[in-house]
Amino acid sequence: TPVITTASDVIGSLSPDLLTETLGWIPEPDTNLKAAAAALVNGEPVAIVQEIGTVGSWLNQWGLPDHVQVAYQAAQLSQPAQRFRQAWWITDRVDDALHRSVAEQTMWFRPQSLVLGVGCERGIPLAALEDGLNLFLHEHGLAKASITALASLDLKTDEAAIVDLAQQHGWQTFFYSAEELAQVPGIQRPSQVVEACVGTPGVSEPAALKAAKTEQLLVEKQVITSAQSDKRMTFAVARLGTFEDRTQTTGQLTFIGAGPGDPDLLTVKARRVIEQADVVIYAGSLIPEAILQHAPPTATLHNSAPMTLEDVMSLMMEAVQAGKSVVRLQSGDLSLYSAMQEQMAQLDDANITYDIIPGVSAFQAAAAALRSELTIPEETQTIVLTRGEGQTPMPAGESLTALAAHRASLCIFLSARLSRKVQDQLLTAYAPETPVGILYRVSWPDELIVVTELQHLHRTIREHKLTRTTLILVSEAIGARQNRSRLYHTTHAHIFRRRGHETNHSSA
Repeated sequence: TPVITTASDVIGSLSPDLLTETLGWIPEPDTNLKAAAAALVNGEPVAIVQEIGTVGSWLNQWGLPDHVQVAYQAAQLSQPAQRFRQAWWITDRVDDALHRSVAEQTMWFRPQSLVLGVGCERGIPLAALEDGLNLFLHEHGLAKASITALASLDLKTDEAAIVDLAQQHGWQTFFYSAEELAQVPGIQRPSQVVEACVGTPGVSEPAALKAAKTEQLLVEKQVITSAQSDKRMTFAVARLGTFEDRTQTTGQLTFIGAGPGDPDLLTVKARRVIEQADVVIYAGSLIPEAILQHAPPTATLHNSAPMTLEDVMSLMMEAVQAGKSVVRLQSGDLSLYSAMQEQMAQLDDANITYDIIPGVSAFQAAAAALRSELTIPEETQTIVLTRGEGQTPMPAGESLTALAAHRASLCIFLSARLSRKVQDQLLTAYAPETPVGILYRVSWPDELIVVTELQHLHRTIREHKLTRTTLILVSEAIGARQNRSRLYHTTHAHIFRRRGHETNHSSA
């Protein structure tokens, strides 16, 4: 079946339509969309300045063509924005001077990021409320197109101007009781008068904070009057807690799990980030040279093997604070034995943000190399990831003797030097003939894979002189081909398949 598409749809998965239709960003002016798409398709220089975003929407982590440059601030671009054929600005703020300087070739994309907190005197006209809002937004440089919700006190649910304002712009509305608003922390300008009247020291500020699910206001409460009415109104603005502003971030730090060794197992997202890095701090011989080659020629590479934690943190923090894009590259998956948490603790204390990109773990590569599924119906449905007890004590209840009692598929990291102790502890519950996979540098060109029985574990490791980068996998599932699952059984039905032979192939 032929697929009909436009040229811009296939340029690195980026197009103006994708930003507006998929991410919901509002284009301004929409008359420039055609020119924006043409510049992308024709390979002309395009600058993207993305000041705010959410998880998954940061374009510098997408696959972009070489003629597209992404930055968090205009100052980070290789040349002034005016020199690009097209500049796309992703922001919820308005800067009149900036708009004038790049007006001809710029598309503004407005993410739905702002919550407007509103309070007003009873009976205020809609025209006055709208006029006051425009004055407020202009003074604070915020885009009305980025407002996604309006929040206020529940006594205002019948305030015609507030209801009509929200309906006119298609904003979601949130109304809270005085008790709910009084409990919201972070009110910057509480009012005793308001509290005496309605039972809460604020309306616009706590309403905006609560609806945005955040603890920090973008703009504190301001009392506004309009020439169209003598009735007063108050506005406050909060940015949705799911959004992050990176204009004030001096640099960007990303932790990346590089996988077990095979460079082709590096994730696509990880490769994209490495390709844009200024600084790469990698875990010595555990990272293949082929992965490091994804870094640009201008990047500085640092081997962390001879470093202490203090050395690594000093290097990372200085680079981030200097505005660099920093990659901390570690082997396997970061959730297992990566010592990442102690690095994150110091970054959290320093208020330095970071992203985390997971990697393929050695136990997954091991299962693939052994051509085995580690969960066999009616045999084993549990996988335990652990290590033997060496210099670092194991928590209570997590000794190999205790874990062996479960007879689960057992993946043992960092324990080749402890093979005698590991074997003895496992034999307290597993049968001596239990299959064991011993995998040295799995997925590397010089990998060694030996399958033996548990009773021969220690002898086999000693024969091959294995001391490090070795995974021990103990499981009846190794090489098993018995016990059909229910998932594809003819008697098992689900929303895409009926029982028996009444299968809907078009939707399976």
